Amino acid sequence: MKFGTNKICINPEKPVKQIGFIQQVEPIMEVHDDLNARIVMMEDDLLIIMVSLDNIGISLEFQEKVRSELEMKLEKKVELVISSTHTHFGGDPNDLVYQQFIFDKIIEGVLSVEMIEYKDLSYSYHYQAFDAVGKSRISGQETDLIFIELISIYGNQKRLANLMVYNCHPTIMSGHTKFFSAEYPGYAIEKLSSHFPEEFFTFMQGADGDVSTRFTRLNQEYAAVVDLGNKFVAKIEEILNEEQKIQPISLSYTKEVLALEHEVLDLEKLEIPNNLTERELETIEYGKLAREKLLENFEELPKNILISRISFGEYHMIFTPNELFSYYIKAINKDKASLICYSNGYGRYVTGMEGQKITYELFTDTYSMRTKKALFDLLSKMS
Repeated sequence: MKFGTNKICINPEKPVKQIGFIQQVEPIMEVHDDLNARIVMMEDDLLIIMVSLDNIGISLEFQEKVRSELEMKLEKKVELVISSTHTHFGGDPNDLVYQQFIFDKIIEGVLSVEMIEYKDLSYSYHYQAFDAVGKSRISGQETDLIFIELISIYGNQKRLANLMVYNCHPTIMSGHTKFFSAEYPGYAIEKLSSHFPEEFFTFMQGADGDVSTRFTRLNQEYAAVVDLGNKFVAKIEEILNEEQKIQPISLSYTKEVLALEHEVLDLEKLEIPNNLTERELETIEYGKLAREKLLENFEELPKNILISRISFGEYHMIFTPNELFSYYIKAINKDKASLICYSNGYGRYVTGMEGQKITYELFTDTYSMRTKKALFDLLSKMS
């Protein structure tokens, strides 16, 4: 089996606005810490490519365009998943110039990967509850479904790469931040890479729709990124220093298309809780604005989503585009599966199926209860 990795910088070369907060309207150029595309490639009977971008989210159409180009240049079938770390301080992927730039960089990065043949390619998988960086960002609600996960890849018994998954929004800094940043995922990767220079690190977001740093950050400056990033790094290093169960990789890829049914909830019937923070009340007002735009284009909402699975054997990585609430982690067998969002395109928030108070996230959640149940069941089947 062949394995290779690469990291390529995607800092904008021309002014482009950030994406993620309503306040981000002016094109900028300043980069505080590098934005990157991180590439992991594995090839046995099939070639699987995983790309993780320091960006808020990339369309499925973009992913398919990249896949087609790679198949043409590599002259073989490619199974591709592009994920995003969901930093709100990356360049706008809807800007056509920057979009083409990212496209070219991914192609360049993949074509320059050195694929090395290994007689023995294996993996380990570890997860544990960890809320030192992220907690439920909704006042009065808690979730115990916050996990830090580490998938390590070994070649001939030597650890080569580490794939980290964590379900917490990288939104420590405020929407008024005037520079590009990979936020805590990028900080953690750079720190870990300096501590383990012979190993590759990448990061993918879990089901973080209701999880953020709202109640864990000291402030909304980059110093808070460092503070929480160091806590994340310390936990990963603790796991890396533990003895892991290593198993041979048996590579496979499957995918399913889920049909979507949309509905509009009458949010006027829901009361706004009286214990919300000023920030939560502010985001609800932003939610109202986002809902107005959504309703103007209701007929253009996606009719289906792509959910894919990369399996190493007993362990599965399940990729879905939406900002799923942590509730959907209940659908998977956590002992042998990771749920990774912002992949195969980008979709809006999907709240859980249990009783819920009005929040910002509810304003752009259009999935019917029947669709949510179908999604939950599909995730369960794939794990």
